[in-house]
Amino acid sequence: SDTGRFSLKNLCFAVFTAVSVLAHAWQQVGLSTSKPTIFMQRLKLTSMKTLRKLFLNASLFLGAAVAMAQSQAQSNDGTWSLRECVEYAMVNNLTIKRSELQSRNNEVAYFQSKMAFLPTVNGNGRIAWNFGRFIDPTTNQFINQNTQTGNFGLNGSVLLFQGEQQVNTFKQNEKAFRASVEDIRQSRYDVSLTVAVNYLAVLQNQELLNVAQNQADISRAQVERTEKLVKAGSLPQTNLLDLQAQYANEQLNVTTALN
Repeated sequence: SDTGRFSLKNLCFAVFTAVSVLAHAWQQVGLSTSKPTIFMQRLKLTSMKTLRKLFLNASLFLGAAVAMAQSQAQSNDGTWSLRECVEYAMVNNLTIKRSELQSRNNEVAYFQSKMAFLPTVNGNGRIAWNFGRFIDPTTNQFINQNTQTGNFGLNGSVLLFQGEQQVNTFKQNEKAFRASVEDIRQSRYDVSLTVAVNYLAVLQNQELLNVAQNQADISRAQVERTEKLVKAGSLPQTNLLDLQAQYANEQLNVTTALN
């Protein structure tokens, strides 16, 4: 899939970068030479701080790629990605729906004001049939015959001038419609930004929870180790009390992160 190719590409890029950084460190300490004595001399001249920085950079590149690959893989097992959250909000957000409905209303008003410039035309017609004895309208005498009469009419009107009220109404509805379209775009931008901020906040809270749990595990292991040393008489009781207090504080941090 595209996600798998994207994750594999990022992972390969980071591994390549990490290998390049390690190769640079290898070259700096002189590991390319075949003479052990020259290697040891160059190793002594190289700062350990510089070496640690180089290897740390390589580890960070590799770790970032692994984390990105894991996050891409998690989106396939039920976890929503940022794009999926934004797309869902675009479809179901009430603010966006209200903006779209308002824009439709403004579009209808704009269309009506545009059609108001056209002339009004009305037509009518009437047909009548008479059977048997009736009064002839031309002679006013009774006659016996069948007659058929009909009349038709057509009239039209057009507004020539009304103090530019119709023109101003048209301009007002046009600007209202265009403004509502921009309101929809702005609403989508705002919702996308809100979803992104909340999504990143959730990720941050998850990472803070993981850090707090890891720190609590470390403190618990230190407490267990110190208890054994205190029982053996190697450490005073105060060390154990300090670690127990630290462990309690770490548990509080975990509870705070969970809430």
